[in-house]
Amino acid sequence: MKKMFRITLLISLLVIVGSGAFAFYSIFFGFRDVAVPGLEGMSIVDAVSVTEKMGLLVRIDEVESLLPSGTVVSQWPETGSTIKKGKVIVLKVSKGGKRKPVPDVRGMEYGQSVAHLNEKGFDVGDVVRIHSETRPPGVVIAQSPAAPAMVPENRRIDLLVSLGTPRVNGQVQVPNVLDRSEQVARQIIGQSGLRVGEVRYEYTLMTPPGMVMDTVPRPGKTLPEGQAVALVVATAKKPEQETQPAEQKQPTAGTASTAPQIIRTPEEEPANGRPAPAPSPLDELLKERPAAQGKPQQKPADGVSSGVQEQKPQETQETPKPRPQEEVKTARIRYQVPPLARPMSLRVEIIDDKGTRTLLDRQARSGEYVELEAEYVGEAAVTIYLGGEFVWQDRYR
Repeated sequence: MKKMFRITLLISLLVIVGSGAFAFYSIFFGFRDVAVPGLEGMSIVDAVSVTEKMGLLVRIDEVESLLPSGTVVSQWPETGSTIKKGKVIVLKVSKGGKRKPVPDVRGMEYGQSVAHLNEKGFDVGDVVRIHSETRPPGVVIAQSPAAPAMVPENRRIDLLVSLGTPRVNGQVQVPNVLDRSEQVARQIIGQSGLRVGEVRYEYTLMTPPGMVMDTVPRPGKTLPEGQAVALVVATAKKPEQETQPAEQKQPTAGTASTAPQIIRTPEEEPANGRPAPAPSPLDELLKERPAAQGKPQQKPADGVSSGVQEQKPQETQETPKPRPQEEVKTARIRYQVPPLARPMSLRVEIIDDKGTRTLLDRQARSGEYVELEAEYVGEAAVTIYLGGEFVWQDRYR
């Protein structure tokens, strides 16, 4: 009996001592809070070794990254956080592989965007077309992945393309193609359900050549489907009458050359022996825009024949000089560079009565804010080119 009692007592003592030892170890050695180490940038082998020594478990997720294969890209919880021993840390590890920046094609015409993506080494994925109140038909509204982003070389770019405004009772809204190239304007107008009619080329130094300056009807007006839209396109080629000898440009007595000079497309030139077509609505529009021609209209003085009066502006055109009484004004230019994957060339030009000048020509960083001031005489146009492509133009008077 005494022996049984001793055995029971011994077992009780062992249980008590074991429980105390376990409690002592748990309080002072086990299940303590530990600070999460910084593992980003380490190799996965080193990261696992560090975490195991601290009594932590590891879960590994592979992700696309420009970092070498097997490098820790990110971790959770973050560095410095406190967790209990035995908890799991999630490590995102690079798969490796080459990645490149996605070009931004928002605002481009669909054909332009496809060509630009192909040039950068990307293929077009899914194309979804929806009606839009703000974007002309055929223009890219959004893309996925959106720029700026780094993606694998084989990643396809999905596009969301505008169908233009919905048609109401067969009426089509004239799309806004101002400040777009003639080729792109033709594509956008064609996709809207209209067609391009008369095209006039207007000589000006205020707008890059080949860019649409105006349309008839104006953007936002409605036309029946299939109707024609006339275009006014900028050109750097002077009208033929300005390049002929002075004696051939003199008008006959009693007339004054006040109409704006227009270069017609080949199909618009009248055939030999046929009378010129009647004035179109586009002629009326051009007459209302004398400032864009860069030539003031002259009116014969009393008692002086128009043939003599017309020689004075011709001499001024041959030797253009700013008039002394013209006021020198200051143009304030502000521009913020959009998000870029890498620096790009930024060029700012100004055109006024004194000619063309380059205000800025250098590499620009993503998001950089540019502020310039430039003096000009008369009227001026400031044009901004990013990466060699036209992005913006402001006019100053």
